[in-house]
Amino acid sequence: MSSPALERSKSAPTLLTSAQREMLAHPVDQYLRDVQKSALKGLWEGIQAGLLPGLDDSWFFRTFMPNAQIEAAQMDKNKERSFDDIWPKVTELNLYDLLTLMASVPGAAKLLFKPKATHSEGFGVLEQVGPDDVTHPEKAKLLMSALSKSALVQSTAVPD
Repeated sequence: MSSPALERSKSAPTLLTSAQREMLAHPVDQYLRDVQKSALKGLWEGIQAGLLPGLDDSWFFRTFMPNAQIEAAQMDKNKERSFDDIWPKVTELNLYDLLTLMASVPGAAKLLFKPKATHSEGFGVLEQVGPDDVTHPEKAKLLMSALSKSALVQSTAVPD
């Protein structure tokens, strides 16, 4: 099994805090927030279970929280750390563009991209998508347009 990765040069990050994400009302924003929150929770739980060699609490705090060293020092090593306690403190989480999201969805990824398999020590096989790996830019553009329009229609629909 492999995981998708999009080159940073092809993505458009926007830093949002978890608190800012919780306030987003648009369905696309809510979907992205839920997907990223779930992914971050899986990462946190994997670290807690010792399933991710080389990743620990300190790495997580440095990566996703600004006062990482303070947080790590304040955390009781014997106390179980709930993701629900961690999530409100997350302030460094990138909201990537729709193209990045599509690269992470298996059906869309196979239709639109031809990723290069790369190996990463400790993480296994990653699928890297670079500028030359978008096989059907016109289909990607149409799909992005359709998804945006669908989200707008859903957000303005009047409930029955």
